[in-house]
Amino acid sequence: MLAMTVVTLSLSRKTKMPHRLTALLVDDEKRAVALLKKLLEETGEFSDICWAYSADAALEAIKKMLPQIVFLDIQMPNKDGFALLKDLETAGISPEVIFVTAYDQYSMKAIKSHAFDYLMKPVVREDLLACITSFKAKKLAPDVNTKLGQFLSDYESGKKIRFNTRTGFFQVEPTNIIYVKADGNYTIIHTSEGGQLCTLSLAGTMELLPKNGFIRVGRSHIVNSHYIYKVDRKANEVTFEKHGKIFSLALSSRQIKELDKMI
Repeated sequence: MLAMTVVTLSLSRKTKMPHRLTALLVDDEKRAVALLKKLLEETGEFSDICWAYSADAALEAIKKMLPQIVFLDIQMPNKDGFALLKDLETAGISPEVIFVTAYDQYSMKAIKSHAFDYLMKPVVREDLLACITSFKAKKLAPDVNTKLGQFLSDYESGKKIRFNTRTGFFQVEPTNIIYVKADGNYTIIHTSEGGQLCTLSLAGTMELLPKNGFIRVGRSHIVNSHYIYKVDRKANEVTFEKHGKIFSLALSSRQIKELDKMI
């Protein structure tokens, strides 16, 4: 386990500037931290700059420091940047996040679509100044916590989940799952391509799925509420629609009533 390494810099205060900012740099690459620290110092906008070399160290530093901006690397060993964001959401702490990354296209799309700022490595001075200007313009916005929660939910919805089978494993994006059905101690994951048996229990499968949209119905089913088209109480049937295709699932009258209360 990486030891916590956080250093606070005492910057020159000969020239007093109102409303100077505080920042935490989170990156396991020391060179990247040193470069970003230097660029931030040169802006003259920051009164305190700290850094941590792991997600766990960063969490403790953020709790103590409560920085206005966290410059966050996504790819880190043991715990990545997204795991840190989950910890922050659980702790109820919502600093402004600026991602510093060279990450894959899907993650960059998610970051952009939720209006988070980002910097590509190696960081360029002009891009950094643009991020700081953007932060100062919107720092009074009240929706930071909501934005973080929605980002994490949407990111998890597109991230593939691995399900083990008797002979290997398969991977599925949660957004492709229509419903899940228990089969003894195992479960069948139903997508628009059909069902696949995995060796996980229904409870274990529920733990892997995003909180947004998936509903457990009784002891035997999990349904993706995003695709529910119709519930027929008389026929005890749920109809799903996904990309123009129709899928039906028979449930008991008790399960239909239970589902009705949860939607």
